[in-house]
Amino acid sequence: MSLDERYGRRPARANRRPLIAALAVFVAVALAWAVWAAVGLGRASVTVGQVAVDASDPGLVRVRFALSLAPGRPAVCSVRATAPDGSVVGWGDVELASSASGSTAATAEIRTSLPASGGGVGTCVAR
Repeated sequence: MSLDERYGRRPARANRRPLIAALAVFVAVALAWAVWAAVGLGRASVTVGQVAVDASDPGLVRVRFALSLAPGRPAVCSVRATAPDGSVVGWGDVELASSASGSTAATAEIRTSLPASGGGVGTCVAR
């Protein structure tokens, strides 16, 4: 009697088939996700331009900016107020409705914890 027969071992090939099938399914799902992410993120480019900052009020900063994105898509922009040393003293998210032309303008009023000297748009994400 061999050791395989004695301890009930099966040939290694029978154990590999489910592992290879599972690996093939994983690779197919990962590839499908990569294609979906590349196509979806490629269309959602957002461009911010014409930023103007009014920091005349010590407790409030107004940031005016223009935004270009795909027509019909809304966006969310993070706007910050900064102190003279560059530290962030106020932060807020501005939701922008979709526009048929793809261009829109907004003014964000950001309350500050300390007097601010400037501000700007951190990031914008198309929804």
